[in-house]
Amino acid sequence: MKIPEDKIVYRYFGIELRIVFYFTALFFLLLSIISFESFFLLSLFSFLLFLLIILLTYLDSNHHHLILDQNGLSLSKLFTKNNSKENRLFCVKNLKMQKSIGSLKICSADRQIFKIFTEVLLKRIPKILLCFALIFSLYPVETFASETNLDSLIFRGIDLIHQDSFDQGISEFKKIIEFYPDEPAGYFFLAASLQTLIDDYRNERYKADFEKYINLAIEKGSKKVEENPNSALDHFYLGGSLGYRGIYRSFRGSWWSAFRDGGKAHSHLKKAVELNPELYDAYFGLGAYHYWKSVKSKLFWWLPFLGDERQKGIQETMLAIQKGKYAKDEATYSLLRIYLEEKDYPVVLKWSQEVKRINEDDPFRLWMTGFANIGLGNWGEAQGNFLELLNVLKSSPYYDPAGEYECRYWLAYIYFNSGNLEFAKEELNKASLLESEVEGNDYAEPFADKIEDLQKDISKKLKSK
Repeated sequence: MKIPEDKIVYRYFGIELRIVFYFTALFFLLLSIISFESFFLLSLFSFLLFLLIILLTYLDSNHHHLILDQNGLSLSKLFTKNNSKENRLFCVKNLKMQKSIGSLKICSADRQIFKIFTEVLLKRIPKILLCFALIFSLYPVETFASETNLDSLIFRGIDLIHQDSFDQGISEFKKIIEFYPDEPAGYFFLAASLQTLIDDYRNERYKADFEKYINLAIEKGSKKVEENPNSALDHFYLGGSLGYRGIYRSFRGSWWSAFRDGGKAHSHLKKAVELNPELYDAYFGLGAYHYWKSVKSKLFWWLPFLGDERQKGIQETMLAIQKGKYAKDEATYSLLRIYLEEKDYPVVLKWSQEVKRINEDDPFRLWMTGFANIGLGNWGEAQGNFLELLNVLKSSPYYDPAGEYECRYWLAYIYFNSGNLEFAKEELNKASLLESEVEGNDYAEPFADKIEDLQKDISKKLKSK
């Protein structure tokens, strides 16, 4: 390839330019790593730039293809064989010393390479920035929210909740609310976390927060569904939120409100899988609805529009475990409760091992395992479960006396059935000391009568000896 006589070309073979390239590549690599979780597309683009710069540096280092001239950086094979000592700084064709080239000065001094490189680069910065702006304008904020940052925050929050780090997990979900205040996702997962905390520790100090966030999730979800009726994900969040509120209300005796929420939840979850059959998380909610609706309506199974849909509910729950994105572990927890209701205690113990891999000290797992061993009459194993549970509850920052109150009742029940009457009596006495602290707690309320009845049974046994 012939170079025109009036063409002025610079060529740099030295290591100095490569050092500049190495530092530039390092910058883009660090930017890629830092932005990976919060801004995936920026991370990807930065990594591609890193690879490109490394490639250019490789070509220059090994094949001498890189040219720096007044027009910028370009690739060429013009100077592959031109490797003389004097040309290790610049290779100049037809150099006219009296001619200036813009703001650049022709100079063979080694120190000038930074000046030339910088001035050439500065000419290109507006174009580079424009390229970035055009690329990012092609991707709306919603795309990043659903595919990158939102996903990473949800998964991190769920993992922290499963490890009983509720404060940290809730903080992650609050970040979602802060970043995406109009999306129902953050409110939904935060409310679900609070429900888990309440249920695991029998701690009702979080009731007001749960009610606040679950109502906000329903409000945001309803608005999104109204704006876009064909969004499967929005139907999922709205249906899931209604389902959680229905469960919460049913436990506290608001049966009519719970029934209404359940019906609405079913409609939205059903719509979600109609719009997207691969939204397997929705089957977790559908499975819970079909199973527990059948359990609560057992007297009316003879009616044609009800019937027994427990097996359908179990199959849907299994589908969520196998293919769910966010809900697979929650569906596993749900299956423990389902099989406990079925009195299939060996299966409860089997699935307990699956939950154990998530968190060995999970209170819910210990409650369910203890109840299963009681159902099987495995008094020694049940005792171990509830002693371990008691230790977990009392050592937790989320401790509530209601959890200890119930736990001590079950220990007394186990000791009574295994013939340790004095131990049983001692546990009931400890439980009685907590009565003033658990007053008004919905979890503790049924156990006041149970404790009184068990105390009477122990007294009778002791008198008969």
